[in-house]
Amino acid sequence: MGNCGPGPAVEAPDQAADLGLSLVYLIDQDASVQDSLRTLGEVVGFQVVGFDSAERFLMALSTLRDGCIVCAAELPGMSGLSLYRTLRQRSVDLPFALLISHDDQSLRWSAIRAGIDPVLEKPRADQALLEFITRY
Repeated sequence: MGNCGPGPAVEAPDQAADLGLSLVYLIDQDASVQDSLRTLGEVVGFQVVGFDSAERFLMALSTLRDGCIVCAAELPGMSGLSLYRTLRQRSVDLPFALLISHDDQSLRWSAIRAGIDPVLEKPRADQALLEFITRY
């Protein structure tokens, strides 16, 4: 489930749906991370839809179409790992990448044991993140 591969870049979400443009749902409270991934998306042809918390993403979930999820581990309120577990409990099986802000081995192993693949360290994750996004 979920197509996250490259396609033509567009500005508006409605245009993205009309063109079948691949979507990446980015959940990160850091505006610079959202801006960076949006820029990357424009270059390789996917659209990034940003959310600043897991709770806001969950509120919008029923209105979203297939895509892949890139989520920060550390968020205000619900953590990225908790969001992943909540999505799986709800039978939402979108591809999910977790971004950690430092090499926290305990968090990395908890995420891997939960089934998250990949777990990427930001800000050095650009190439691995691009590989994840274009895989779907």
